[in-house]
Amino acid sequence: MSTVIVLAFCCATLPAVLWLWNMLLYREPQIGSCSETGSCSLPTAISVLVPARNEERVIAASLTSLLASRGVEIEVVVLDDASTDRTAEIVRSFAEKDARVGLRSSPPLPHGWNGKQHACHALAQAACFDVLCFLDADVRLAPEALVSMSSFLSRSGSDLVSGFPRQETESPLECLLLPLIHFVLLSYLPLAGMRTIQRPVLRQAAVSS
Repeated sequence: MSTVIVLAFCCATLPAVLWLWNMLLYREPQIGSCSETGSCSLPTAISVLVPARNEERVIAASLTSLLASRGVEIEVVVLDDASTDRTAEIVRSFAEKDARVGLRSSPPLPHGWNGKQHACHALAQAACFDVLCFLDADVRLAPEALVSMSSFLSRSGSDLVSGFPRQETESPLECLLLPLIHFVLLSYLPLAGMRTIQRPVLRQAAVSS
């Protein structure tokens, strides 16, 4: 029994220690200046790429928040991935009023591809700017979010930055389940390793989150 207790203690302690370490690194990016880490060139334009399938309930709020972005030029490209609801119609109505919004239809899915990955690939091909921001259709950004992320991207010298959105929970089940996403990321994924170790598995974990 004592061996089981020791193993259980270790299994609980290691994630707790990693969580404490990660919390020292887990900070909201500030706009800041390039002088903090040396010279850099801030991106002046970002392509925001949104794969969407049957997102009529949330796509309007997402586009409204994106178009309110400040501090950086943007284009918003939405790929309608075979939606059967009013997703394309809603995006088209935004595009008619604002030239920064574009609508694309998903090409046929090639053999060996998964749907969302292929949608993101197709969006990247359609982007006009060099800096790409992939965003789920149910995410709403604050006006300074894109310029903050682009500033951090340049100041850190990173090739890839993953953002962790604030989660809004309403039902009791959501309150129980959704925070587990952050628990898993902060307790089992070493953020320091993501920033220093050149291993694709850590980059994939960041993208998947």
